[in-house]
Amino acid sequence: MGVTRLWNREPKNVEVVQDLDKLVSEPIGFILKGKRHVIHPLKTRDFLAVYEAMAKWDDTVKKAKAGGLTDAELVDGYLAVFQSVCASITRNDVLDMTLPQRVALFNLVLKVIGAEAHVMGEKKNLTA
Repeated sequence: MGVTRLWNREPKNVEVVQDLDKLVSEPIGFILKGKRHVIHPLKTRDFLAVYEAMAKWDDTVKKAKAGGLTDAELVDGYLAVFQSVCASITRNDVLDMTLPQRVALFNLVLKVIGAEAHVMGEKKNLTA
């Protein structure tokens, strides 16, 4: 019996750990300072832009740990990450955000990258 024959069989009693059909991308909205913003579904090129922004964020964190980061560089780091998924976010938006707002939006970006936000929205709708 070859390896390919094992993979061609339909496994019985396999626990499903992820339903990928639920990860259908839909726009995700949020409100900041009374203005609605939308994170649109990411395409491959979009994901690469997000990945690049996150790599720059990593450099920002390293520079902060070394003690050589200015406030403007920190704002630029947040802005790059936020704009990589939501073009309507401006520098002034980032400047006016509280730290909890920045953290919440950063976490939302991470969830969008991981395609979890839509699933979380579905769970919220089921419990509402």
